[in-house]
Amino acid sequence: MAKLTEEQKRQRAAERALRSALEAEADDRRRRERDEQWEREGTRLSWAEYVAGEPCRGCGLPMTDELGSWPPLLKLSEAEKLEYEEANQRFRERHVDCRDARWTVSGSRVTHCCFCCPPPPMGPKQVEKLARLFASWPSR
Repeated sequence: MAKLTEEQKRQRAAERALRSALEAEADDRRRRERDEQWEREGTRLSWAEYVAGEPCRGCGLPMTDELGSWPPLLKLSEAEKLEYEEANQRFRERHVDCRDARWTVSGSRVTHCCFCCPPPPMGPKQVEKLARLFASWPSR
């Protein structure tokens, strides 16, 4: 295999950087369009809807299943490992093209997609805590 010249190395690096920048812009546009769609369609749950047990409007799964969080992976029993892998496989099948992260609600094993599913609403205590934090900052 022939060695690349310094100019060829620079050109390839520039092409990689351009490709990466274009992918980042496309992902940003995709997320922005999704956020606008959620806003138009009222996809996000209110706190009252969340507390009432409304399912996720992104995937239709419950926001929480009350089964408790998964134990650490190294401490899973054989049956739990199988259950975990099956849940993981079902998630991957539902979200083949999402290319995004996952989130769960504490105390639940239901996994939601960061692209398809809007995050759960903030509770009153979280809102109050943030309000106090923002109020503590000096004003301009």
